Formats: sequence, C-alpha cells, structure tokens
Amino acid sequence: MKPTHRFDAIIIGAGLGGINSLHEVLELGLSVRVLERASEVGGTWSYNQYPGCTSDTPSLLYRLYWDKEDLRTYPWPNRYLTQPEILAYIKHVVSKHNVSPHIQLNTEVTSATWDPTQNRWLIQTNTDEEYTTRYLITAVGVLHEPVLPSIPGMHTFRGHLLHSTQWTPSTDIANKRVGIIGCGASGIQILTAIAPHTASTTSFQRTPQYAIPARNAAITPAERASYNARYDAIIDAVWDSATGFGFPESTTPTMSVSPDERVRVFEALWREGGAMQFMLGGFSDTFSDAAANEAACARSSAQKSRRRSKTRRRRGR
Repeated sequence: MKPTHRFDAIIIGAGLGGINSLHEVLELGLSVRVLERASEVGGTWSYNQYPGCTSDTPSLLYRLYWDKEDLRTYPWPNRYLTQPEILAYIKHVVSKHNVSPHIQLNTEVTSATWDPTQNRWLIQTNTDEEYTTRYLITAVGVLHEPVLPSIPGMHTFRGHLLHSTQWTPSTDIANKRVGIIGCGASGIQILTAIAPHTASTTSFQRTPQYAIPARNAAITPAERASYNARYDAIIDAVWDSATGFGFPESTTPTMSVSPDERVRVFEALWREGGAMQFMLGGFSDTFSDAAANEAACARSSAQKSRRRSKTRRRRGR
C-alpha cells in the first residue's frame, strides 16, 4: 500500500510561481509541500539553458517582492538577466529562506482527483507516494513542455537534431553548419548567440518577426542606488499597471495623432528599448488594431531592421 502524506496545501512546480506560492502559504501557517518533477528548482529557467536565453522583463522587476532587504542588496549587473543569473537568484531565495525542506524534487504529479466526500484532493505521483490536500496550487507555468514540429523526414535526418529545451552545456556547435527553425524569442536569442561560433547559421522563418532592441547595458552604482531608493514606488507601479511591467500603458489610439507625432513617439520608444514599452507604452491599440500594428511594426522596427541589415552588408558582415 502506498504511503499517503497529508498537507494543507500542495504546490505543483518549483519555479518562481511555485516558490512565491510556497512563501504565501507558509505565511498563513499552513503545512505545505511543493512537488517538482525536475532535479532542481527553477522551473523554465532550469529547463531552458540554450545560448542567449534571457528575460524580457527588466532586472529590477524580475524579483520576488516580499523580501525588501533582498531587493536592495542582491546583485543584478545588467538591465536584463540571463538564464544562469535568474536560476542562481531562484536558488539563492530558496537557500536564504530555508524552504528546501518543503520542496520534493524528482516527483511528477500524474493525477489529481477531487474527493467531494472528504473535500480534499488526492494526488498521485510517479513515486510510491501519494498526497492528500485541501488546497491544490498548480504553478506549472506555460513553458514547461517543449513543442516539437511535425516535419516529414525528421526521423531520418542524419545530423544532430535537438529542441531548444534539450540544449546542455555539452552541446557542441563550434564550426558546424546550423539551421534554426523558428524566429520567436528563443530562435532570435539562439541565432545571435551562436552565429559567431558556427561555420554557418541559417534561420528558417515561416513568419518573420519584428524585433525591438533591448538596450541591455550594465547598471551603474548610481542607477542601482536610485532604484533602491524608489523601490516601494516601483513596486506600486507594477501592481497598478495592467500588464505588470510598471509603466503606464497608453490610452491614445495610434491613428488619433498625426503621422509626424507617431514617428516621434516610435523614435522615442525605439531609443528607450524594450519590446513591452514599444508595444504598449506608446499607443493603446497596437495589439487590437491591424493598422495600428502595421504602423508600429512595418513603419518603424521593420525600416530600422532593414537599414541595419543593409549597413552590415556594406561592411561585409
């Protein structure tokens, strides 16, 4: 007979969402266990270790806000954090707050069944243990399962075939011919990171993407001091913003202003950098109106990308 463990709450997943939920449940004084199928905490930042993997959320915001002392002291050197830096931060939080005893690794939840007679969940796992709980919190995220394309001939491909989530530190692409299928965030990050080290790199794109410069740069001591002094206001702005990025989303429709004004706004956003600011900080309908979207993408980022590509070709790069 399988041993059954009884907790007030069970949390599935030990990424940032799971660790945050664990803190909140412990603050309520409840018994809790986090079940994580991987061999370490970190969630998507553990699963994805491909070259160039970086957050698109500014470093000062990609934090757990309930430890204000840690907000002001934990180092983050650049405007955006890389995957190794984020994973190290998550492990730091787990260690600092000594929550490892509440986390069970290498344990995959295989089923969760509600028992109306007991008003509790029965959790089955891939181990010889099961769990019963009143509160079930799923913190599995949306980036924990790889999506593999169905392309005829993949199974007969004689080269090295791998998904971005299968990339490991031992993956060797030096001086090899590499093809990348897809040009979303992962595809763009991998492309720019590995191209200088391969014999050739080809990006296969069904739908080309527009890219906004991140303007990633080192955070100066003066900038960090300014952020630390304003952290309470910064966090309030995050909670007050619709998307959680801490800046006021625009309420101005794109076509309600003159073409010259649109160019001025787009130019300012381009210089500032950051995709979310560009798409949401200038005008209100970039995601909801086709003409507005075309104005944002084709008339600004596309033109600048073409101009940059032509410049690089003239330089022989």
